[in-house]
Amino acid sequence: MNIFNKSFTLGFIFLTLMLFSLNVMADNSESCSTIFADALGTINSGGEINLNYNAAIFNSPDNIIAANQINTNSGSSILSCHPQNCSTTNTLSALTLPNFENYSSSNKKSINTNGSYIFDGSVTDFEEIDANSNATLTFLTPASGFYKIGKLSLNDKVKLYLYEGDYYIEEFSLNSELEIHILGSGSARVFTQKKVDFNDKSKINSLNGLEGDPSKLIWTFYEGFTINTNSVFTGFIYSKEDVDINSNVNIYGALTAQNITVNTDSSIYYINPESGNADFGDLCALQSTPTIDYFDFSFAASASTCPNIASNIIIQAKDTNGNNLSNYLGFVTLSTSSGHGTWSINDAQGTLNDAINDDGSATYQFTATDNAQITLNLTNAHADILSINVFDNSSGINSNSSTITFSDNVFLVEPDAVQVAGKPLDVTIKLIQTDALNNQCGIASDYNQSDLKLWVEPTSMMSSANTPMLNSINLNTSEPVNSINTVNFAAGIANITLETDDINQFILHIKDDVSGFVKNQDGSNRILEAQSELITLRPFAIYLSLNNDINSATSFADSANGTTFKKVDELFLLTASPVLWQLSDDVNNDGVIDTNALISDNPLIPNIHLSNESIEILVNNNLPLLGETGELDGVIKSNDYINKTLSYLMSYSEVGIIDLIAQFTENGFLETNNPLQNTLLSVGRFVPDHFELTLNNLSINNAQQACAISYQGQGLTFDQDLIFTFSAHNNSGGLVKNYVADFNRFDHSQISPLISRSVGSTAYGSEPEYNPTSPVLTEHLDFDGDWVVTLANNLITFPKLNNQPIASDLPFNASININLTQSQLSDLDGVCVEIADSCIDFSSNDITGATVAYAITTMQNGSSSELSVASLPIEIKIWANSNNRSDFHTITADSCTDFLIDDFEFISCTQTTGNWCSATYSNTLSTPHIWTDVQNGRGNLHIQNPGINNTGQLIVKLNLPDYLKFDFFGNGLTSPTSTIEFGQSSTNSSLIFIQERYK
Repeated sequence: MNIFNKSFTLGFIFLTLMLFSLNVMADNSESCSTIFADALGTINSGGEINLNYNAAIFNSPDNIIAANQINTNSGSSILSCHPQNCSTTNTLSALTLPNFENYSSSNKKSINTNGSYIFDGSVTDFEEIDANSNATLTFLTPASGFYKIGKLSLNDKVKLYLYEGDYYIEEFSLNSELEIHILGSGSARVFTQKKVDFNDKSKINSLNGLEGDPSKLIWTFYEGFTINTNSVFTGFIYSKEDVDINSNVNIYGALTAQNITVNTDSSIYYINPESGNADFGDLCALQSTPTIDYFDFSFAASASTCPNIASNIIIQAKDTNGNNLSNYLGFVTLSTSSGHGTWSINDAQGTLNDAINDDGSATYQFTATDNAQITLNLTNAHADILSINVFDNSSGINSNSSTITFSDNVFLVEPDAVQVAGKPLDVTIKLIQTDALNNQCGIASDYNQSDLKLWVEPTSMMSSANTPMLNSINLNTSEPVNSINTVNFAAGIANITLETDDINQFILHIKDDVSGFVKNQDGSNRILEAQSELITLRPFAIYLSLNNDINSATSFADSANGTTFKKVDELFLLTASPVLWQLSDDVNNDGVIDTNALISDNPLIPNIHLSNESIEILVNNNLPLLGETGELDGVIKSNDYINKTLSYLMSYSEVGIIDLIAQFTENGFLETNNPLQNTLLSVGRFVPDHFELTLNNLSINNAQQACAISYQGQGLTFDQDLIFTFSAHNNSGGLVKNYVADFNRFDHSQISPLISRSVGSTAYGSEPEYNPTSPVLTEHLDFDGDWVVTLANNLITFPKLNNQPIASDLPFNASININLTQSQLSDLDGVCVEIADSCIDFSSNDITGATVAYAITTMQNGSSSELSVASLPIEIKIWANSNNRSDFHTITADSCTDFLIDDFEFISCTQTTGNWCSATYSNTLSTPHIWTDVQNGRGNLHIQNPGINNTGQLIVKLNLPDYLKFDFFGNGLTSPTSTIEFGQSSTNSSLIFIQERYK
């Protein structure tokens, strides 16, 4: 192999890629500088930024933020654009995001706790990657240009190292304290399809918890994200949907999203994307802010020369996609082809300047609140046929309208403003005459013509819809040969009512070509004809129903005690049916459905076929109050509205009760500032799919911790309270957050663990005894999906089974299992702790930490002169094996057992000489008798001597707890007794000590 050639080739490729990358960077950085022009920005006309207490923006270049509104906390001690307040300007245009690269393989990879793995870039397509706690994952630059990952699941404290390249991650699931570091000289571009929740203490492209280099990370969120407390994120962030930034979060770079909430003490520090080497790839390459492409017009083609009757002219600024250019702020010049006409405002928020009457010219300044659409009045006293021209003075865009015919004698067609399918549509038609010589105009009161031609001209998309009817006869869609609908004028006015039974969009035409009411200069009959403005018969309402769902009988609830409808992420069927108007549902006749109207019996729209209209299903949280609104998944939007009834098979991602909202999208002829919608209230109750349970890490304390000693029958404790942490989850393991307050249906009082011995204690013959205290619930009310059940003051006892030890009573390591049953782990709805969709018992096994021995306490006999103190040796012994022989051995490790002088008792006193028993020794001990504490398993009781010529015998008993007693005489556990002889002689001189008997 020619290594030199290979190196040269690789170097050449690398250089070529670098040059290409630099070119891309230059182009894209420039275009992305508009999208990331400040620390924060919003991308729709209603976009809002909410800055809660002491949340602020830093380093803003001009303190002007792209948002419809910024809401700040009035009590904050810091200004919104520190060191001054922000102002707002037009919102930004949303980017057209690249097609998401979905995974297509079955590759899976799991990294163990504390493990590490390097993805070398040769395999880049994964169904799932799972990393356990403290794992380290490194992704080298992908050979194919991008990684495709179906699900990336990261447990606590995972470190993620990314080299430059594109990372498409459909579902990104992570726990707390995630760290993401960007390596190499280029930018990592991350695209996440589903909403991402960054948990507490996340450090994203951060250096030691501080500011990193934002040019290293460009992150695009297709469904928004939340970043939680005490986290840091450095990068340029674009989110198609809403973003929620929790408290004490720092973001360095720039963030653009639909709506943004920044909570307490969080800060956004702006860094210009042109100040570094950010490589945005194709994200913004062709996404510069849309500009004006043309102006669109809407008006009636016929108009009156009467100066008191204006023609309404609707003008819309359009982009290259034919959409209203929502952020258009152009300054335009208006003119008419005839040089006639006077302009005034009908519905517009900007400034109109018509300096000279009747010259057809004026100027207008668009404002943000115009939303690129204005309605102006045009009056013209001249009998003209003219067109309108609009000229953008900045871009040079120039657009001409179709023609308007201004006449001295003209029909004015005035339909009712309420235009709803199924509702009769009242139309007034007037013949207006203008007498220019006498400067008079008005209704032609002597016009009484009958049987005029009347027809409709539907828009192209409505060619299949039923046309309105007049006198129960459908109107033609083109000019009829003869009049087939009766329109009768009286004193210049005709009032007609069109019957409607379908949606439609059309222009209404009227024509008089027979009466000769108006003559031409040559005496011939002049044809009078006119047309209305565009008439839109929209649906009256959208009827929503769950009746086709299998659980429809339990699909509504008004509280947490309501019946269960579905688990989160479980499919349900919603139908949406646009319906016709009925008077009983619209008592005030305004075309809007009345509150509590029942529309289940309304006729369906019969002939709907709209390839550019959709009904979208939205959701609002109803209960619990202040709960998080989850997400609808599945079919939530119809591609085309082509059926009378649309079916939506969807699921919901949160616990609780919701409201479902159906609304028409604003893409076609139904486009309006207030889209038609209907709400289905109180759908639910939705419950978790399952619970997950963890127990804190426990060990068993020795009963005498300082000496690491425990004895059979002596109570042991855990090193801490038992803390059972429960969390509610969806089917894929994601956390659901609304399982709180009344919606937490888990009965914590049933948590009563069963304790059993495990492997380390198998040599021992009995199960440990355990009496737990009452469980205490600690519920997290901040909607984090967790709750805690605590059991305190736990006492575990391995009972002392044998009065005298047997072979298995040798010391053993205490090892126990903590068990909970399925029934204890299920809530009132049957939701339980699961594995693989099956309810399970819970066990935390092999909890250790203490050594347990069979123990006895012996006390030897003693003798002393009546002039000397008598000492009784006390020993604590355990049954243990030494030199292949089991026997009792003094436990030298015990310096902890604590006897008191009051634990000793005088059983009897026999005086041989003197009279000292009653005078000096009662049945209890007190000074001057002395107890010397146990050290190294031994202690001593010192008995004061009775004095000269006082002799005899004293019997002493040590009162012990059961775990230190022994069966000295074969008749049960007893405390030891000892005999002390005072004097030269003894009535029992041959008894030195009691010999223990044992098996």
